Amino acid sequence: MAHTAPTDHYLPNAAYELLLQAILNPTPSLDPRSQLIETLGEIGGLWPMSCLADRDPVQMAEADMSRTRRNLVNDLSDEDEAVLATIQKMVTENYAQQIELAKVELHS
Repeated sequence: MAHTAPTDHYLPNAAYELLLQAILNPTPSLDPRSQLIETLGEIGGLWPMSCLADRDPVQMAEADMSRTRRNLVNDLSDEDEAVLATIQKMVTENYAQQIELAKVELHS
């Protein structure tokens, strides 16, 4: 398996502190490895590339946009909607590329 340099991930300070606390003080409900995997994924949003192999890029992008829309305060103009549609298309293409990379990594 080829090793690639990791991408830096920046979390809000509160989420980062929560992640640190969860790693340093794990809940004893799972074995240590499973607990760390769950903590990194659920709190830190860090998952192995293999998790992407069976994902649908369109659904992933739609979920992202849905979260974004929930955070909007005002109604969007037609121009804003057009910009969001363009962003969603770009996000979908990006997810598709990531999924293809995950499939290649799984088979190497």
